[in-house]
Amino acid sequence: DLRADLKELHRALSQTPATEGGRTVMFMSARSGEGVSSVAAAFAMLAAEQARRPVWLIDLDLKRNHLFNTFAVGPFAEAMGGVGPPYSASLKTQPFFAVEPEDPETTQGLGLFTAHRVGETRLMVTQFDASRLNGTAYPIAGVTYGTSDMRWTWSIAVGHLPGTKEISIRPRLKYQISDTASCWIGGDWFGGAREGAIGRLHENSVVFAGLTWSFSRQAGTTN
Repeated sequence: DLRADLKELHRALSQTPATEGGRTVMFMSARSGEGVSSVAAAFAMLAAEQARRPVWLIDLDLKRNHLFNTFAVGPFAEAMGGVGPPYSASLKTQPFFAVEPEDPETTQGLGLFTAHRVGETRLMVTQFDASRLNGTAYPIAGVTYGTSDMRWTWSIAVGHLPGTKEISIRPRLKYQISDTASCWIGGDWFGGAREGAIGRLHENSVVFAGLTWSFSRQAGTTN
């Protein structure tokens, strides 16, 4: 249990300004096995103990649902009380993932992405139901990060076809030069079996850069 080790981090982050009614904290690692899931789970439990509102633990690994399984099965789940019934995790907002090609059946009912209450706590953990995807559809998850002045914006979208080794990676880096000008660099990479839904796009892998300049014309009035 890492909660005691994360108290100082939680105290510092709780003093940062909240945006849109809450705060978002992202935990990332360079490779699997570094313990980022354990840190994220412990921090979420600590936040749920202190917060007056529900705390959401969102797993961006849409294939394995490792964080959900941590609270759903096993000794740790028994100690926390397991997970409750599913609720829609859409919250009437733009989702951080998409399904390509679009499949109307995936939006039926609660959808692919659900949230579950952990025991009697304020913690909600998410689950992605990849079993409802057909053989050609695959999820794309994306995250965006910007500096406090929003001069630099970094985003990445990752798609993975369940049951195969096909993957797509789409990073973007943007710099806002002024109110009317910005430059950016990015790329699209597609890997996997050449006959697959993603792998067949391998020849379309590309790195690109660009400059955007907008013009505005202000109308004046005279008396």
